Amino acid sequence: MSTKWIVVLSCTTLMAACGQTPSAAPRQQGPVLDPLTLATAPAAASPGAPVAPPAAEPSPARALKDLFGADFRTVDSQRLPGDVVAGHWASGRVPAALGIPAVLVLAQATPGPQQEYPKPQDKVQLSGAVYVPGEQGDWLLKFKQTAFGEFGASETAPRRVDASRDAWLKVADDRLIWAVGTYDTLPGGHGIEGLELIGVDLGKGSMQYLGRMASGENNDGDCRDAGTQGKQALCFDWRGRLSVVTGQGKGAWPDLVLVKTGTRYDARQRKLIKVDDRAVIRFDPRTVAYRTGQP
Repeated sequence: MSTKWIVVLSCTTLMAACGQTPSAAPRQQGPVLDPLTLATAPAAASPGAPVAPPAAEPSPARALKDLFGADFRTVDSQRLPGDVVAGHWASGRVPAALGIPAVLVLAQATPGPQQEYPKPQDKVQLSGAVYVPGEQGDWLLKFKQTAFGEFGASETAPRRVDASRDAWLKVADDRLIWAVGTYDTLPGGHGIEGLELIGVDLGKGSMQYLGRMASGENNDGDCRDAGTQGKQALCFDWRGRLSVVTGQGKGAWPDLVLVKTGTRYDARQRKLIKVDDRAVIRFDPRTVAYRTGQP
């Protein structure tokens, strides 16, 4: 029968728990980056196939214990021995359509002494655990990896949003990219959508942080009923859809393409302009990351 994989991510900071509540929450409009749904339909069992896993996925608390060897009183943030503050950052189930049954869980953490004034260059470490279906209808830890990458700023991880903003890209039968959706609200209600790229190699049992890209932009946080923001700027909204460029790329990961559609405000012309273009994002083997740039 068809099975599923689960991946868990965590983040650790010295000064703050994962994520901060912005002044304006992102709009919830369902999947925008990838049409694949996280819901999966049951498949007919075949001889020798493992038993279907239970509906409940591995909890963040279980993943954090697997990663750091400690029971967490709260999964958001907890100080560990060695003056490390760690916590859950993101969980996701690989869509059934990709044929890679697994669940991923990510955590964030930053070791070292507490700093009163963290700097923008002070990042947090990523750790992850991958779970696969067991024969007894449970989830088994396939592999875990701590401190496989660094991201965020000022000892704070990017603010995670709901899974509908994620994109899942299959690179090979046992390799994929999980593009984890994030959202930042700037002063004035300007919203920036982003994707944190996590490379997962199930065959080798390893993860890589592959960089960040901007994947959307809007100013709806301060839009009026008349369709304007404040006194001048018009309301705008553009988003990007990420996909793999098959058979093209250098190094371990293929080229990606971000197809951007929607509208954005042109301050020079003081009017809305159409956004309808493609941006190719290439993996750079020297920096072991995608060269993403801003839109």
